[in-house]
Amino acid sequence: MQKFLKYGLVPCVIVLGILIGVIIIYNREDDKVFKEENDITINQVTNYEEMASDLDIKIISSICDCIYEDHAGYELPDDLVLTQDYGVFVKDASLEYNIAHDYVFEFTGNNDRWVRIIYSLIEEPLRDYFITNDSIVSTIDGVEVILYQYEELYIVDFKYHDMYYEIEANHVTLEELLTLIRGIFQDHDELNVNEIHEVYSMEPDRDVRVTNVVDSTVDVNIPWEFEDFGIPEVYFTSTSDVFVHDLRYEYKNGEQEFTVAFSSIEEPIQDYYFISDGEKSFIHGICMSIYQYENMYYVEFKINNHYYDVETTNMNEEELLEILEVIINSETKNT
Repeated sequence: MQKFLKYGLVPCVIVLGILIGVIIIYNREDDKVFKEENDITINQVTNYEEMASDLDIKIISSICDCIYEDHAGYELPDDLVLTQDYGVFVKDASLEYNIAHDYVFEFTGNNDRWVRIIYSLIEEPLRDYFITNDSIVSTIDGVEVILYQYEELYIVDFKYHDMYYEIEANHVTLEELLTLIRGIFQDHDELNVNEIHEVYSMEPDRDVRVTNVVDSTVDVNIPWEFEDFGIPEVYFTSTSDVFVHDLRYEYKNGEQEFTVAFSSIEEPIQDYYFISDGEKSFIHGICMSIYQYENMYYVEFKINNHYYDVETTNMNEEELLEILEVIINSETKNT
């Protein structure tokens, strides 16, 4: 039933003013059929009509490379493999496509089996169909979920941990679908701290200047509040290529201190390096690398096309996680 496809295996190019066929799915009481399995209700969809609507979006491929690396967070049958992932961007107040509205993962398998997982940190994902709201809500593992079925296609809507999800699954069994849904509800945080034995100093391979913002005309906000640490010192790093390459927020409380380096261009510039083939960690679904050297932690990750480096001194693992959660929550709220 290809008419239900959200973006239809779109190529990774800018799409402006796309004319998308919107499907209105009728789900009236007089033609609604329910299938009961424990406390789960499948709302049977019996017919639909199409109408047209303009959707002004931009499609960017592989936007989610740091969210569930290799998509280990999704429990799918072995024949379903990732074929593409992309972000759906909409315009901000400046009319630029800077807001990542949806994240989309598309998996295909044997015999016309496919699954599309879409989630949004803002609101319900954009969709090219409409379902009336008189459907029965199911509860799975304490989470309210709405499940629809049209012929061999399932559609699932729910909100979990401030994320709005939509799943479309074609020619999969109900058991496979429920395994996928319940897998999302599980706690996938996985912490792997990689021990490193030596940190090396290095000179940047280009002209780099670090300036305190109080000595410049650069106006910056302080996006995070950390109890007991107060207002940080803020620096910006500039290069011969760009005026502001990254921002650095330095917090200190007695012997404890940490720095958050942030860039929307590429990884923040550092004057050190170390060698490690360490394991990845997952905090609230965000893939990151965490290293420890003596009394210091180093963390690298990317979220919403923003690059972060976090360094802490004389702080324990629990305190490090609190810092990372504040940053991730801030990114979620500001998306």
